[in-house]
Amino acid sequence: MPPPFYNREIVGRAIELGATSIIVAHNHPSGDPSPSEDDIKCTRRLSDLCDQLDIVLIDHVIVGRKKAISLRTAGKL
Repeated sequence: MPPPFYNREIVGRAIELGATSIIVAHNHPSGDPSPSEDDIKCTRRLSDLCDQLDIVLIDHVIVGRKKAISLRTAGKL
């Protein structure tokens, strides 16, 4: 199963734009925005990579059918 997102693409675009901070978001087509273990693992790797490049990962939001979950608010970031 592929990762929910590719860190190299996210960070590459942030660098290209000269961003100093980013917010990432993706949807769960099932409608349940609960983060999967892969979501959490990839987000933590993204956060580590951003730290190394002096880019602040403000949040990762997962959007479901009727609500969204902030990984920062949920204590997963």
